[in-house]
Amino acid sequence: MAVNRPLLIAALSTPLLFAPPATHAADLTLDFQGKGLKGSRILLALYATPDTFMNVERAVAKRLIPAEGNAATVTLQNLTPGRYAVSSFADINGNQTLDTGLLGIPTEPYGFSRDARGRFGPPDFEAAVFDLPPQGAIQTIHLR
Repeated sequence: MAVNRPLLIAALSTPLLFAPPATHAADLTLDFQGKGLKGSRILLALYATPDTFMNVERAVAKRLIPAEGNAATVTLQNLTPGRYAVSSFADINGNQTLDTGLLGIPTEPYGFSRDARGRFGPPDFEAAVFDLPPQGAIQTIHLR
């Protein structure tokens, strides 16, 4: 039985026309700046939706990175392009908890993407959200 080579190639290639487009992974570089960070570790959480924001257990990514002097940098790789928000704090005393004073005001440096600030408490997701395009992005967060 003779095989019609062009017909065979066309038949095998047809499913490729209907395959979903490949999603491109994006890298997000986070650059943390602040005073008094030396010797601390930065705890960060990356969130993709308003309903998960500030719920560390539901974060897309979590990291614990050492501060070098008054700065720290980390790159989160292979993320789906989209909208994200970051919360972070400098763990000065090493207990992996954001310490607060009597009125609930943080006593350790903290920050959010877009340097968002809340009035009484953390900002909402929309204040901290940024777009991560397929080519990646850099966010600088000032811990105060």
